[in-house]
Amino acid sequence: MVADDAVDLLRSGGRRLGHARRLVLEALARTDGPVTAEALAAGVDAVHVSSVYRALAVLEELGVVRHVHLAHGPALYELTERASSVRHLVCEVCGQAIEVPAALFVPLARRLARDYSFVLDSDHFALPGRCTSCDRRA
Repeated sequence: MVADDAVDLLRSGGRRLGHARRLVLEALARTDGPVTAEALAAGVDAVHVSSVYRALAVLEELGVVRHVHLAHGPALYELTERASSVRHLVCEVCGQAIEVPAALFVPLARRLARDYSFVLDSDHFALPGRCTSCDRRA
């Protein structure tokens, strides 16, 4: 499904799927969460990391892939289809990333829009805090 959608989007933009883009899409489809470009490159045979970055840029431009920042490290990539339903929380102490339903942010987004004329974009950055274990130790 994702590959078919990507092919249609690429072709409508005058582009083709290509070997690297296809392998990156397949690798992303096998992951359970966000992953670095370097990790994707390590799992894709005969494709240089620079080609992975270029493929990710095009796929993100088309809306097939999105990137998220979980902490101070590199951007992590995931398929938009999967990413649209989750948001990320990250423990500032131990670095644990916790996925939560995106729907949790809907009431907050509505209130911010209504009361503060502000449109929340909760999908690009993780929400920092402390996990229960680290909070108990503090």
